[in-house]
Amino acid sequence: MSARATLIYDGECSLCVAAAAWLDRRRPSGDGDVISVVDAQQWFATARGGTVVSREEIARAAWWIEDGRRIEGSRAVAQALIAVGGGWRLVGRALSWPPVEWIAAPTYRFVARHRRVVPRRHPS
Repeated sequence: MSARATLIYDGECSLCVAAAAWLDRRRPSGDGDVISVVDAQQWFATARGGTVVSREEIARAAWWIEDGRRIEGSRAVAQALIAVGGGWRLVGRALSWPPVEWIAAPTYRFVARHRRVVPRRHPS
């Protein structure tokens, strides 16, 4: 069975890769995986890649794709945390709550714009 939702992230950004790996370790798994975590390069290698989210959009933010809905940036992160469940569901819901979202959205955009200055980690 394919995943119900997909989080697409920038696979060339060390911060994004670390966050995606963290999420991937916590996502529900089994026969009916709820979340697929895919880097942009893998996403565009698939036939559907460019039809849902463009390269320009991926360069700007992470994306949550679910049931035909496209959710960008901090809202995508919130949806991923909600899907992970447990206590993380509360964190995701808090990020979606208007007073918190008013801070989360511009903070996400700032970090996303400056993510290339975070040094890449090299395996030791």
